[in-house]
Amino acid sequence: MPGFVDNRPVACEVKQQSFACDNCPVAIPAFGVAPDALVTVSGAAQCEVADVNITLDILHTWNSDITIDVSSPTVADVVLAGRICGADDNMQAVVDSDAAAPMGSACPPTGFEHYTPGGTGATPDGLDAFDRKNPDGTWILSVNDQVGGDAGSVRGWSVDITYR
Repeated sequence: MPGFVDNRPVACEVKQQSFACDNCPVAIPAFGVAPDALVTVSGAAQCEVADVNITLDILHTWNSDITIDVSSPTVADVVLAGRICGADDNMQAVVDSDAAAPMGSACPPTGFEHYTPGGTGATPDGLDAFDRKNPDGTWILSVNDQVGGDAGSVRGWSVDITYR
């Protein structure tokens, strides 16, 4: 109708996207914080997040030395894994709030199986904090090695988004 502004929401035409690490591999120093591993999410400005999964490919001896968290432009410091799996090495996993078992329930996490956040400081529904948010911008994966003697690297990680 002339004179009326159409304020209806624009439909999201993108259903799913996956965004890979921009600067991987990133070294994880022994007893220190690794430089941020970054993912740039773009292209769905009219969309909201319905679900987020985080795919991790980390090379590190003694998984129990490290904590891993992720931040988006709108949500900070969601702990994905905290000091899991004792002396087991490396992890390849998909962190998914809808999974049946937490990170650390199978050690080490391999084969990119799906797990909820787990370990010290993690909350099973942590990734749900990203729901209904605009995901565009820089996402940060932070890895903190809390014990000296072992180092590693973030070989890769991705933000896998389903939109509403």
